[in-house]
Amino acid sequence: MSDAATEPADAGRGGWPARVAVVGTGAMGSAFAVGLADAGFSNRLELVDVRSDVADAVAEDVGARVTDMATAGSADIVVLAVKPKDAAAALEALGRHAPPDAVVVSVVAGLPIERMRGIVSAQVVRLMPS
Repeated sequence: MSDAATEPADAGRGGWPARVAVVGTGAMGSAFAVGLADAGFSNRLELVDVRSDVADAVAEDVGARVTDMATAGSADIVVLAVKPKDAAAALEALGRHAPPDAVVVSVVAGLPIERMRGIVSAQVVRLMPS
């Protein structure tokens, strides 16, 4: 990872996104966290995982902070990187807090975008990693 003090080009100018949350800190979520930190978003990055010890370890590695689902849900961008069996519950929790102008980026396998849009009012993007 590059220097965690590096900031995105828009830092200090009220740039968007003000906050980015990653829900799930397994392999995919951790990869997103590292990439976001490398891009200079450490000071705007929040992590959530049902296993707080895993989230704490990733947060320490990338210079992010661990938060709860309510706080993460109100971020400008939320990366949903949970196991498929946990996705509906995570989306429902996010949906209670996500503003309509937020963006939810899902890397959850087998979760149709239509189903996600039926749960959250935020904009939804589905990525298919390979």
